[in-house]
Amino acid sequence: MMRGGLRKLLLVQIILAVSAALGMYAFRGIPVAAAALFGGAIALIDTLLLARRTLRVAATADQDARWSTFSLFAGVLERFVFTLFAFAVGMGVLRLDPPALIVGFAVAQLGFVVVKPGGSGESPSGTEFSNGKGKGSRT
Repeated sequence: MMRGGLRKLLLVQIILAVSAALGMYAFRGIPVAAAALFGGAIALIDTLLLARRTLRVAATADQDARWSTFSLFAGVLERFVFTLFAFAVGMGVLRLDPPALIVGFAVAQLGFVVVKPGGSGESPSGTEFSNGKGKGSRT
């Protein structure tokens, strides 16, 4: 089940991606707007991958810190590889407009700035992290 913070983040990212696509459509037409939407979709999928990984780690963080660290690192690599692959498909296979694709991705990523899911020890999935020194403690 999705947490409130994740829902809010995804909603903001969708609004931002659609806004970018509408701006591209107004100035450059449908093909460029489609590229911006594709870029926004990449950002949304990255967010879902991040949320899935943080939920897994949060469920087992108290049991094995090394595995949790490794799992988070693996999640970074997973999102990086996915993003590169998706951009390659968008630009190389689908022949989408590269600047519009990047703008759509970047604008959707601004959802993290707007929502700030990690502001108080909370992950994008809405899961609280704790190191045993109090709820969401950073020390």
